[in-house]
Amino acid sequence: RPLRGWDFIRPTAVIMGNEHSGVDEGLLAQADGQLYIPMYGMIQSFNVSVAAAIILAEAARQREDAGMYDAPRLSEAELEARLEEWLKK
Repeated sequence: RPLRGWDFIRPTAVIMGNEHSGVDEGLLAQADGQLYIPMYGMIQSFNVSVAAAIILAEAARQREDAGMYDAPRLSEAELEARLEEWLKK
């Protein structure tokens, strides 16, 4: 599915593969689908860091358009508890 056809409003994990070996078949079998970044002109591929940036920018755009960044989804107490948990690790 093309990048803009993917629904990033749903909880999403992005798994990146390279152009030579792609993603491990076992992991790919567990995925809900695959996306591609449409390219125009003479460009044939993006390196993985550029592709990741393009995908994450589209995810952020969709989530911003959906109002997901307008207000925190966790209370201040929940945010503090998670921060403490992460800092302990």
